[in-house]
Amino acid sequence: MMPPISESDLHAYADGRLDPSRRAEVEAFLAAHPEAAGRVGAWRRQAQELHAALDGVLNEAVPLRALPPRLQG
Repeated sequence: MMPPISESDLHAYADGRLDPSRRAEVEAFLAAHPEAAGRVGAWRRQAQELHAALDGVLNEAVPLRALPPRLQG
């Protein structure tokens, strides 16, 4: 018997990092628990918004002045 669906399972599902063997169980849980499905949907939307806002700076060079002195040379 599999353990109950945890908050960690829901976060992993929302992030697309849930083990495939557990995904069907979480999806069944979400289908039966609309309040949890709403939370997961909100987490996914928030992650998409953060990616849209911040992914552009992900690969920008770090300004030299932002590095500790030992790494500036």
